[in-house]
Amino acid sequence: MDLRPSSRPPARRPSRAATLLTADGERVSAAYDAPRAAASPTTAFAVSHGFTGGWRRPDNRAIAAALAAYGPVVSYDSRGHGRSSGVTTLGDAEVLDLDAAVR
Repeated sequence: MDLRPSSRPPARRPSRAATLLTADGERVSAAYDAPRAAASPTTAFAVSHGFTGGWRRPDNRAIAAALAAYGPVVSYDSRGHGRSSGVTTLGDAEVLDLDAAVR
């Protein structure tokens, strides 16, 4: 797996960046990409970066931009990553990060 920074230019800036609060009090850095005109009014996406670093990386921005053609997209940095608070729990408490993004 290549973890070097991507040489791809960012796909597009998010419509809005925000900080979400999880049920256990962690602050989660998130981005919102508004849907494009042809998007479905009933489909939405929550994108977690996994092992790829965070929502600001060009590759992850490209994913969010592509999904925005089909509906609104919330991308976020899991706890302990990017600008989110806390430390990783290797999946145990990260479900609370996803819950905050979906809400």
